[in-house]
Amino acid sequence: MTNDDDRPGQPSGPAGDREPVRAPDDPVMDWALAERLGGAEPPDLLAGVQARLAAQPAPRTRTANWLTAATVLLAASVVVGVAVWARTPTCVELEPTHAVDPEQDPAVEPAVVFVHDVASAKALPNDTRAVEVVGGDDEVIAALAPLRELQVLRVREPWNESFGLGLKTVAPSDPRHVTAASWPVLLGFPKLRRLELSGTVRLGRLGPAERPVFAAALEALPLLTSLTMRCMDTDDELLALLPRARWLRRLDLSFNHGFVDDGVVALLGCRTLRRLSLRGCQQLHDSVLARLAELPELEELDLSAIDGMNWRNGTEADDDIGRVVRARAQRHADRIGMGPGEATLLALGTASRLRSLDIGSGHWRSSQLALLGGANAVGGGSLRVLGAFGGQLDGVDFVAGLPRGLESLELCGDYPDALLQAIAEHLPGLQRLSLAACDRITDRGIAFLATMPKLRALDLRQMRLTAASLETLVAMTGLEELDLQHGFLSDLETFKRLRSLPRLRVLNGQTLPTAPR
Repeated sequence: MTNDDDRPGQPSGPAGDREPVRAPDDPVMDWALAERLGGAEPPDLLAGVQARLAAQPAPRTRTANWLTAATVLLAASVVVGVAVWARTPTCVELEPTHAVDPEQDPAVEPAVVFVHDVASAKALPNDTRAVEVVGGDDEVIAALAPLRELQVLRVREPWNESFGLGLKTVAPSDPRHVTAASWPVLLGFPKLRRLELSGTVRLGRLGPAERPVFAAALEALPLLTSLTMRCMDTDDELLALLPRARWLRRLDLSFNHGFVDDGVVALLGCRTLRRLSLRGCQQLHDSVLARLAELPELEELDLSAIDGMNWRNGTEADDDIGRVVRARAQRHADRIGMGPGEATLLALGTASRLRSLDIGSGHWRSSQLALLGGANAVGGGSLRVLGAFGGQLDGVDFVAGLPRGLESLELCGDYPDALLQAIAEHLPGLQRLSLAACDRITDRGIAFLATMPKLRALDLRQMRLTAASLETLVAMTGLEELDLQHGFLSDLETFKRLRSLPRLRVLNGQTLPTAPR
């Protein structure tokens, strides 16, 4: 490779001894731009070369003949290349040689526009990309049909979204509903990437005659990667159609009581699923949940709140269909072994791609958590995030069986100080730890945290800790997030000392100023 200084005729010496070399104009580029921008005709290079050759003496050697031929060929190639290049669009869209994964081209998250009635829906510009419909009906959904650029659509009936002992939203005196008649519109947006349905119970009631249309429309959405059917009662037959969504990556069926074992088995046909939530699906048994390990690309799984208590309890009175669905779900939930247990944890310990698992508030036992390490399975131990709030405590020996690469751990229960000793010994890469309400842990247990230099986030809410623990925490200079709310260490002096930690940016849920403290 050569530069300007290597060309013949260039002066030598330091750069200050000569004038800067001006790059020669590129006539080919100039002609191409003139043709492209101003419509000028490019010069006939071939004719010019031929004229010059005609004015020169006849070649006397074979070498000269070859050089002449090469020059003519090169000139002709330049003319053809310039003509083709000048008429080629700036951006060339190549035909893909295989199916394109939509997640390889993530879109910028669009701003959501809220819609409540037909008038507000019709007022939206046609290039609107994200809409949330709250308390609408089929007419409101139909008014969205012209939005051909729509990428994100949320449809909610908030009064059907409550569960367990949570606060409830009172339904209007004459509530409106989105029904199954709206599916052709909902699945008719060609650029739809995410569809979120929450509390729209009647939308989940798809009749036999409507299912083929639903399946065909689902298959015709190549960009749809995320689907939520939360706080609904979709049945097994509807879930059996979901594998028709070819690029489905995320599926949220939380607090959905309409399907049972057959619905879970149907989900195994969604071979591209990476994130799945069955949170609060009280009707699902340990034995069928274990089959989720068969999903080949599963990376995140939420099986929390399957505890027999956190039923969806919307304020709208059940009609005959709703009562039948709820009665069947309750019959299933009355069996022993509901929610994730030994079979599920053993199977998930062999899932080579599973990185995040939440089984909080389940009926599992702490000793069963060791099954997640996958010690006896090829490819086991991939787990990095584990949410294990609650459960039945039967010792802390399980910590030694957890994957050593675990980075985030949430525990809550009647654990002793020995828990933190085991965590410090067996989980050296842990970065986030939540022990909220583990009130048997004392200052002696907290002292083990000082031996874990990779810890970045620590949740010690509702803990009975004293000034001795404060000394431990102040010495943990790598901490970035710390929560001590509702505990003994909540006085002003404690906050002053903790704010001196060099990397701390969130304290008790509040973001600290970025200026030097």
